[in-house]
Amino acid sequence: MHTNRLSRLIEQIGAHGFDALALVPGPNLFYLTSLSFHLSERPVVALFPVDAPPAIVLPALEAAKVEQAAVGLDVFPYSDEEGHTPAFQSACAALELAGCIIGVEALRMRLLEVRLLERYGPGCRLVPAEEVMAELRICKDMHELEQMRRAIAITEAALRSTMRQVKAGMTERKVATLLTIEMLLAGKGWPSRPSSWPALTVPPPTPLPPTAPSSRARPSSWTAARPWAAMQPTSRAPSPSAR
Repeated sequence: MHTNRLSRLIEQIGAHGFDALALVPGPNLFYLTSLSFHLSERPVVALFPVDAPPAIVLPALEAAKVEQAAVGLDVFPYSDEEGHTPAFQSACAALELAGCIIGVEALRMRLLEVRLLERYGPGCRLVPAEEVMAELRICKDMHELEQMRRAIAITEAALRSTMRQVKAGMTERKVATLLTIEMLLAGKGWPSRPSSWPALTVPPPTPLPPTAPSSRARPSSWTAARPWAAMQPTSRAPSPSAR
């Protein structure tokens, strides 16, 4: 499954005129490798060149995760003592990124990672690659479709159970907590979690979009105002919303 995704990715990279794709922790990296990291002061960058095996630069303390990756990755680990610069220098040299056109997630990659790639891949040009990933992910495989259907079923079951418990006087936060608990119970051990706090609103409406449940009490009705659902474990993209 993931090998097929990687093959399609390489085709897309080449079709867009890129020499490589660089991804930082987030949904797209998880989609391609099944690896999950947090953005932190310790940079993590996965590199997908068109003419060499993919590689990843990451802290040594997280290197063991790569053994569980869905695709093979050459690992360039670094310790806190030595810092991350030698690992990035080695990775960029091994993949010959100097002078290359490298696709990046323009809305996600930080200046930290940008500067490292520019420094150790001298002459490289970083260009937005959102279109590459969008074209890759718009076509769902059978496993993704199965997981999406299951996420929808969990979400609908959780919402029905929550609605039976809602009473006048409950705050948005209380209802959101109930809904989150029911989501976890409905999953029955499935590796799902809410994609975010459900943003519930109660009358009167406000001109601002809801961002998080508040302490406002519910009168006779409430509305789940933000798209909200179980998270697909295969791609970290939310399923169609429950409202």
